[in-house]
Amino acid sequence: MNRKQKIVVGLAVILVMISGLFPAYEGEMATNGDGFKCRLGHHFIFTPPSSYEVSREMGSLGMDMSPLARFRSRIMLTELSVQLAVIILASVGLTIILWKRRTE
Repeated sequence: MNRKQKIVVGLAVILVMISGLFPAYEGEMATNGDGFKCRLGHHFIFTPPSSYEVSREMGSLGMDMSPLARFRSRIMLTELSVQLAVIILASVGLTIILWKRRTE
């Protein structure tokens, strides 16, 4: 593995770690059988958005807030999977492109 390949692999590892530590979250409001979702952005995995933050974001979108509404946040696993797949495929592709065959 040459120097350029090592740089690509190192950057890929760093990007995978950042994507895993700061995943995208979505908020969900459930009232009387209805469910509404909104994107909350990226947050540190050990401090997910609270129900208060979800309700505040829903309120800023103009949602009618019922006193019986339940709010929760969850990681958007599909987006995280796509991010990780793109990072891995791009790094593998770059590593192959930067691979130099040794002439014997």
